[in-house]
Amino acid sequence: MTDEDYRDFWNKLLERYPEYNPTMQQTKDWRSEFQHKDVHIVEAAVATVVSEYSSSIPKIPWFVKAFFKVVKKRAREASEIRTEALHTQKDIDYEEILKERKAHTEQLQAVDLDSLRSACRVVLDKYSKVLKAPKDADVKSWDRNFRACVWVELFGND
Repeated sequence: MTDEDYRDFWNKLLERYPEYNPTMQQTKDWRSEFQHKDVHIVEAAVATVVSEYSSSIPKIPWFVKAFFKVVKKRAREASEIRTEALHTQKDIDYEEILKERKAHTEQLQAVDLDSLRSACRVVLDKYSKVLKAPKDADVKSWDRNFRACVWVELFGND
Protein backbone atom coordinates (compact mmCIF):
# COMPACT_ATOMS: atom_id res chain seq x y z
CA MET A 1 0.00 0.00 0.00
CA THR A 2 1.37 3.42 -0.90
CA ASP A 3 1.54 6.29 1.58
CA GLU A 4 -1.46 7.85 -0.13
CA ASP A 5 -3.40 4.57 0.11
CA TYR A 6 -2.53 4.35 3.78
CA ARG A 7 -3.68 7.93 4.42
CA ASP A 8 -6.99 7.14 2.69
CA PHE A 9 -7.36 3.98 4.79
CA TRP A 10 -6.55 5.88 7.98
CA ASN A 11 -8.96 8.74 7.21
CA LYS A 12 -11.78 6.29 6.35
CA LEU A 13 -11.09 4.37 9.55
CA LEU A 14 -11.29 7.55 11.63
CA GLU A 15 -14.51 8.54 9.84
CA ARG A 16 -16.05 5.16 10.62
CA TYR A 17 -15.03 5.45 14.28
CA PRO A 18 -15.54 9.15 15.18
CA GLU A 19 -15.13 8.49 18.92
CA TYR A 20 -11.69 7.00 18.42
CA ASN A 21 -8.88 9.39 19.34
CA PRO A 22 -5.69 7.35 19.02
CA THR A 23 -2.49 8.35 20.75
CA MET A 24 0.63 8.94 18.69
CA GLN A 25 1.87 5.44 19.61
CA GLN A 26 -1.45 3.83 18.61
CA THR A 27 -1.29 5.68 15.30
CA LYS A 28 2.23 4.31 14.73
CA ASP A 29 1.06 0.81 15.69
CA TRP A 30 -1.74 0.95 13.13
CA ARG A 31 0.65 2.23 10.47
CA SER A 32 3.30 -0.41 11.15
CA GLU A 33 0.66 -3.16 11.05
CA PHE A 34 -1.14 -2.14 7.87
CA GLN A 35 1.09 0.01 5.67
CA HIS A 36 2.85 -2.97 4.05
CA LYS A 37 -0.38 -4.89 3.34
CA ASP A 38 -2.39 -5.01 0.11
CA VAL A 39 -4.81 -2.09 0.04
CA HIS A 40 -7.66 -4.10 -1.50
CA ILE A 41 -7.43 -6.81 1.11
CA VAL A 42 -7.24 -4.21 3.89
CA GLU A 43 -10.39 -2.56 2.52
CA ALA A 44 -12.16 -5.93 2.48
CA ALA A 45 -10.97 -6.55 6.05
CA VAL A 46 -12.37 -3.18 7.13
CA ALA A 47 -15.73 -4.08 5.59
CA THR A 48 -15.65 -7.40 7.44
CA VAL A 49 -14.82 -5.75 10.79
CA VAL A 50 -17.51 -3.10 10.35
CA SER A 51 -20.09 -5.83 9.75
CA GLU A 52 -18.93 -8.09 12.60
CA TYR A 53 -18.04 -5.70 15.45
CA SER A 54 -20.14 -2.93 16.97
CA SER A 55 -17.64 -1.17 19.21
CA SER A 56 -16.98 2.56 18.79
CA ILE A 57 -13.25 1.94 19.32
CA PRO A 58 -11.48 -0.21 16.70
CA LYS A 59 -8.92 -2.80 17.77
CA ILE A 60 -5.95 -3.80 15.65
CA PRO A 61 -6.42 -7.56 16.32
CA TRP A 62 -9.90 -7.41 14.78
CA PHE A 63 -8.49 -6.03 11.58
CA VAL A 64 -5.53 -8.43 11.53
CA LYS A 65 -7.89 -11.38 12.04
CA ALA A 66 -10.23 -10.08 9.33
CA PHE A 67 -7.28 -9.42 7.00
CA PHE A 68 -6.08 -13.02 7.24
CA LYS A 69 -9.64 -14.29 6.93
CA VAL A 70 -9.94 -12.40 3.62
CA VAL A 71 -6.50 -13.66 2.50
CA LYS A 72 -7.50 -17.28 3.24
CA LYS A 73 -10.86 -16.87 1.50
CA ARG A 74 -9.24 -15.41 -1.62
CA ALA A 75 -6.55 -18.10 -1.65
CA ARG A 76 -9.23 -20.80 -1.34
CA GLU A 77 -11.23 -19.23 -4.18
CA ALA A 78 -8.12 -18.97 -6.36
CA SER A 79 -7.28 -22.59 -5.59
CA GLU A 80 -10.80 -23.67 -6.52
CA ILE A 81 -10.55 -21.79 -9.82
CA ARG A 82 -7.16 -23.39 -10.57
CA THR A 83 -8.51 -26.83 -9.64
CA GLU A 84 -11.56 -26.34 -11.83
CA ALA A 85 -9.38 -25.20 -14.73
CA LEU A 86 -7.12 -28.21 -14.22
CA HIS A 87 -10.08 -30.59 -14.21
CA THR A 88 -11.45 -28.93 -17.33
CA GLN A 89 -8.08 -29.35 -19.03
CA LYS A 90 -7.90 -32.99 -17.91
CA ASP A 91 -11.39 -33.56 -19.32
CA ILE A 92 -10.33 -32.01 -22.64
CA ASP A 93 -7.13 -34.07 -22.66
CA TYR A 94 -9.06 -37.25 -21.91
CA GLU A 95 -11.52 -36.53 -24.71
CA GLU A 96 -8.57 -36.06 -27.07
CA ILE A 97 -7.14 -39.40 -25.97
CA LEU A 98 -10.46 -41.15 -26.55
CA LYS A 99 -10.77 -39.61 -30.03
CA GLU A 100 -7.22 -40.64 -30.87
CA ARG A 101 -7.81 -44.16 -29.54
CA LYS A 102 -10.96 -44.49 -31.65
CA ALA A 103 -9.14 -43.23 -34.76
CA HIS A 104 -6.32 -45.73 -34.19
CA THR A 105 -8.79 -48.57 -33.75
CA GLU A 106 -10.50 -47.61 -37.01
CA GLN A 107 -7.09 -47.47 -38.72
CA LEU A 108 -6.27 -50.98 -37.49
CA GLN A 109 -9.66 -52.30 -38.64
CA ALA A 110 -8.87 -51.04 -42.13
CA VAL A 111 -5.58 -52.98 -42.31
CA ASP A 112 -5.60 -56.22 -44.31
CA LEU A 113 -5.58 -59.39 -42.21
CA ASP A 114 -2.09 -60.57 -43.27
CA SER A 115 -0.44 -57.28 -42.31
CA LEU A 116 -2.33 -57.29 -39.02
CA ARG A 117 -1.18 -60.84 -38.23
CA SER A 118 2.40 -59.98 -39.10
CA ALA A 119 2.35 -56.91 -36.83
CA CYS A 120 0.79 -59.00 -34.04
CA ARG A 121 3.59 -61.57 -34.32
CA VAL A 122 6.26 -58.85 -34.11
CA VAL A 123 4.59 -57.32 -31.05
CA LEU A 124 4.23 -60.69 -29.34
CA ASP A 125 7.87 -61.54 -30.07
CA LYS A 126 8.92 -58.30 -28.40
CA TYR A 127 6.45 -58.20 -25.51
CA SER A 128 5.28 -61.77 -24.92
CA LYS A 129 6.01 -61.51 -21.19
CA VAL A 130 3.59 -58.61 -20.68
CA LEU A 131 1.08 -58.92 -23.51
CA LYS A 132 -1.20 -61.79 -24.45
CA ALA A 133 -2.19 -62.77 -27.97
CA PRO A 134 -5.70 -61.70 -28.91
CA LYS A 135 -8.35 -64.38 -29.27
CA ASP A 136 -9.57 -63.16 -32.65
CA ALA A 137 -9.08 -60.52 -35.33
CA ASP A 138 -11.66 -58.15 -33.84
CA VAL A 139 -9.41 -55.18 -33.03
CA LYS A 140 -12.00 -53.63 -30.67
CA SER A 141 -11.87 -56.68 -28.39
CA TRP A 142 -8.09 -56.53 -27.97
CA ASP A 143 -6.41 -55.29 -24.84
CA ARG A 144 -5.78 -51.57 -25.38
CA ASN A 145 -2.05 -51.95 -24.71
CA PHE A 146 -1.76 -54.69 -27.28
CA ARG A 147 -3.79 -52.63 -29.74
CA ALA A 148 -1.49 -49.64 -29.13
CA CYS A 149 1.64 -51.71 -29.70
CA VAL A 150 0.28 -53.14 -32.95
CA TRP A 151 -0.69 -49.65 -34.10
CA VAL A 152 2.84 -48.38 -33.37
CA GLU A 153 4.28 -51.37 -35.21
CA LEU A 154 2.18 -50.57 -38.29
CA PHE A 155 1.99 -46.75 -38.24
CA GLY A 156 4.44 -45.54 -35.62
CA ASN A 157 7.22 -44.57 -38.00
CA ASP A 158 4.99 -42.35 -40.13
